[in-house]
Amino acid sequence: MPMEMTYKPLLPEQAEENAKSIAFALRKAARKARAPASILAGGGANKVRRGDRLFNRGVIISFILMVLIPFLASSIYLPFIASDQHASEARFAVRNRKSSPMDSILGMAGISGSQQTQDSQIIVNYLKSRAAIDEIDKRFDLKKIYSDRSYDYIFRFSRDESREEFEKYWKRQVNVVLDKTTGIITVEVRAFQPEDALAVNRALLELAEHMVNELSNRAKFDSLRQSEQDLKRNEARLEQAILNLRDVRNREGVLDVGAQAEATMGVVSQLRLALAKIEQELLSRQGQLSADAPQVRFLQAQSNALRTKIQDFERQLASEGASGKSLSGSAVELDRQRLDVQIAQEQYATALALYERARTETETQGAYLLTFLPPTLSEEAQYPKRWLIWSVIVFPLFLLWSILVGVATLIRNHMAA
Repeated sequence: MPMEMTYKPLLPEQAEENAKSIAFALRKAARKARAPASILAGGGANKVRRGDRLFNRGVIISFILMVLIPFLASSIYLPFIASDQHASEARFAVRNRKSSPMDSILGMAGISGSQQTQDSQIIVNYLKSRAAIDEIDKRFDLKKIYSDRSYDYIFRFSRDESREEFEKYWKRQVNVVLDKTTGIITVEVRAFQPEDALAVNRALLELAEHMVNELSNRAKFDSLRQSEQDLKRNEARLEQAILNLRDVRNREGVLDVGAQAEATMGVVSQLRLALAKIEQELLSRQGQLSADAPQVRFLQAQSNALRTKIQDFERQLASEGASGKSLSGSAVELDRQRLDVQIAQEQYATALALYERARTETETQGAYLLTFLPPTLSEEAQYPKRWLIWSVIVFPLFLLWSILVGVATLIRNHMAA
């Protein structure tokens, strides 16, 4: 006979306690169902939903691709595969024999107005330029130095690349820095062999010295050419002034107005003396002879002739006579031409002095290269900076992966809530 079950009614306190227990268990089960499974545990089919499994797989795969593989690749490639690179360093400065104190002050202040600073900047830009690469390539086969297949693939240069790509590679291998405070230029050349780095650095130093001499000579020869043109122009002006003076003398018929006037005054004085003698003799004759006597008429004729000559000479000195010329008028024209000749002579003398100074400067060295640290031969490899490159690769990728995973987790939890 079936056994009958009897239920006792629960007290209100017991019923309330049972309801709280059931509600707490349901909330706990719901939280556990919403919570993502552990990345390491992976979860099981009975514990996590299918979306959670896909999310966990994505996190693991992204960690492998973004962190683990770069970490392993850089940890293996950098210490065991990457080829050593040696660096050769040289330091020099551009100096000018004619630099003024103001140039030194401007150079220390790093202002480009200083001639030394401008020359130094030109040298720095030249050593980084395509022209310097072509000059070095004429002496050495740069692609052979940097493209040998025995060197690792990442740090060597591919022979199939263009000249433009090699120029970019050159700027990574050759570092030229100008200290604007001191004017010191530092050149560092990297190569896979220490002898190659030393040879290239020495060649760059020779190019820098050649460029300094070319800049100095160009300025000096420009100054010489300008001064030579000025000299020729002033010489032609002097010759023209001399020709004009000669034409005036020929036209006026007078070489020297002062000498001509002095000579004329001498003639007038002699004529006056002769006139005085004739008049004295005429007075003595008139007391003895009649006025119609031949001797008296002859003396009077001589006196009149002398007076006429004296008047002609005086008119020639002071004013224009019958010929239309006077010594005073000729003197004005000749003095003007003499002044032109004197000015032309002074300008020619100044131009000649400037030309001689420019010619002397071409024989002296104005700017020069002061090398106080010659290129060095490396004994140990300084590049690549393995720990630095490894840190730059691994830590940023790990940080990026952490940020992406954190953002994805927040979005997932927000959608689940």
